[in-house]
Amino acid sequence: MWKKVINLSILGLVFLMPLFWLPFTFEVLEFNKIYLLFALTAIGIIAWIGKMVFKDKELKIKTTSLDILILLFLGVVGFSSFFSKDQIISVLGNYGRFWPSLLGTFSLGGFYFLFINNVRIEKKENSDEVGSKAIVNTFLVSTFLATIFSYLSIFGIWQKVAELGVKLPKLMTLKGFNSVSGNLEALSMFLGIISAFLVIGLAFKDNFFSKLWSKTLAYLTLFANLGLLLIFDFSSTWLVLVIGLSLFLIFAFWKRIFKKDVNRLSIAVFFLVISLIFLFFNPLSGLLRGTSLGRIQPEVRVNHRASWNLALESVKDNPALGAGLGNFSYVYSKYKPASILKTNFWQANFDRAGNYLADLTATTGILGILAYLSLLSIFIFISYLVIQKRIKEKSKLINHKTLPFLFITLVLFVAQILFYQNSILAFTFWMFLGLTVVSWKGNLKEKEFKFDNFPEVGLILNVFFWLIIAGLVFCSFNLGKYYLADMHYRTYLENPNQNISELENAVSFGNRRATYYVALSQAYLGKAIQEVNQETPDQEEIRNLVRKSINAGKIAEQLAPNRASVKKNIGVIYREIEGMAQGALDWSIKSFEQALQLEPRNPAILTEIGRLKLRQDKLDEARSYFEQAVGVRDNYVEAQLRLADLEEQNGETDKAIERLKGLADRAPNLLEPHFQLGRLYYNNGELDKATEQFLTSITINPNHSNSLYSLGLVYEKQGEIDRALQLFQKVSELNPGNNDVQIKINNLQAPQIEEEATSTTTTTEE
Repeated sequence: MWKKVINLSILGLVFLMPLFWLPFTFEVLEFNKIYLLFALTAIGIIAWIGKMVFKDKELKIKTTSLDILILLFLGVVGFSSFFSKDQIISVLGNYGRFWPSLLGTFSLGGFYFLFINNVRIEKKENSDEVGSKAIVNTFLVSTFLATIFSYLSIFGIWQKVAELGVKLPKLMTLKGFNSVSGNLEALSMFLGIISAFLVIGLAFKDNFFSKLWSKTLAYLTLFANLGLLLIFDFSSTWLVLVIGLSLFLIFAFWKRIFKKDVNRLSIAVFFLVISLIFLFFNPLSGLLRGTSLGRIQPEVRVNHRASWNLALESVKDNPALGAGLGNFSYVYSKYKPASILKTNFWQANFDRAGNYLADLTATTGILGILAYLSLLSIFIFISYLVIQKRIKEKSKLINHKTLPFLFITLVLFVAQILFYQNSILAFTFWMFLGLTVVSWKGNLKEKEFKFDNFPEVGLILNVFFWLIIAGLVFCSFNLGKYYLADMHYRTYLENPNQNISELENAVSFGNRRATYYVALSQAYLGKAIQEVNQETPDQEEIRNLVRKSINAGKIAEQLAPNRASVKKNIGVIYREIEGMAQGALDWSIKSFEQALQLEPRNPAILTEIGRLKLRQDKLDEARSYFEQAVGVRDNYVEAQLRLADLEEQNGETDKAIERLKGLADRAPNLLEPHFQLGRLYYNNGELDKATEQFLTSITINPNHSNSLYSLGLVYEKQGEIDRALQLFQKVSELNPGNNDVQIKINNLQAPQIEEEATSTTTTTEE
């Protein structure tokens, strides 16, 4: 029984990781995959130890030269999480992304040791142990199903099934949704890596895919993957394939692996050529142009140069252990590249680097990246020695095990240099690392301690077993609470106005997640503002909601003191309750200043502080903040407009006009610069220029009341009363009940009515 549980947990993970997702949480993929990884790894480890304690009555462990390095890496990750800028992010992952996390990384470490101790390279007859072929075939079936799922998604088949009345989760009907990853580029990278594995595996013919069904499935999966890769056409995937297959072909020719039977390399050469062609040019682009498949864009992420610059800044700040596992968002906020502030993504707060190695360096420091690279270096070195030895011995193992597993691990490492890591890429890496280590065979040392000879070992292991059970029960209980919390949070998001009790439940179960408290504080504040706007507001209810909003915001601040978004949230709360609490404006400024320390290159925060300073009539300080905002992003509209207002107030109208002209030239599709420029021209008596700017504003937004009204004033001054009236009447239609506009209309109509009346009287007298 124990062995069956072990086998099921290992094979279950291998099969389910590419396919598993659940529609019950806010994020349906990574969150659920990590929970699955933890659960099945924990079950497998319990069964493995239980088997040794209660059945075998002996401690039997396989050891390798990598064990210490793997434990060292896990130890560094643990210390990095303990001293993290945000511990809950390190332990459970950054909310919405969830990978990497201490939970996921430790689960992978446990999976690796479970794997190498319970999987054999060659399964013995009548043995209940899992063989490497079972692992490969299980993963192959899973990948094939994931590929088919992706085809059904991108071609809208799931949507059509739902239209027939079949109840499907709404996410399944979205084009591009897949069971592997949250975006198509990460899916492409996974499929590219699996394709490389299949290409190399098929080069070894029957030694690798020995049965007809597995070989047929391998070919089907390979070319099905190729179809998706051609549709997606992501350069990152083609580059990984080019590097990985080139390394394999070079090594195969160098060591003469296939000798005269070089035709086995035909598929590898074919895929290398395809990858090279599509890396530089897409011959199919014309066929897909104009379709939804021709508009697939790569994910926006931090480029490699910026990623490494950010990692360097993080290491300067925290040399040994970095910002803490998973805390790249902290690093990005604090050291945001100046170059990105010139782009349309200046407001984005990226939560991962452009590649895994830069991310690891930024979040676990020098110790983390050195431990990881040392682990990989020793792994490659030992694998090379094993291959060299078997080549000399002309061992068959070289022809179907170690070499393919090693090269796919290397391909996965290349992907880590060029791309970020998610849960499925991480799992695939550690699985192939384990398969390679298992294939070393003679280099695995097995240590046995029979309880008859060492009874103290049996006692220690027995105690250890129950301690692990207790620890896993404790962890499972807490993880279950956070899962329930996210289920409640998802329900709240479906209808925020009606489901605030669901958000309160999310906070109750996930009381360490600052994200939930931020959402709760905003919900209470929104309710308070709604109550204020009622005809007969309940003052007691308003005070109660404001108090709850502040309390929730403060708890979020305590949980995540190094998160800029949390500081901004409490700053917004204090700003909105300025009229209800004495000193709220000062508290708001203080909160935004703290946010600025964590995100110094954010023009929105600088401008917000400037606006608050204006409320305090501190014009010079306000001007300083607006100028800093403009220095960070020269076409930041709000700051430029505020500076223009100050210049106008100081009588520097010409300077204000020049500023607005420059802003309008840099951002021609923004309405406000044109409107304000038109207003200044109008005040200066330059009516033609004012008309031009107001007409531009109306072109951008035909229903912009201020622009319509202002243009009406221009026409009125120019004596074009009929045109002015038309504009004022349109403004009245857009703003029914506006007395000022109606008075203006009446005043303009009065002379016309009087003139008509005079004309009628004159005619009568005649």
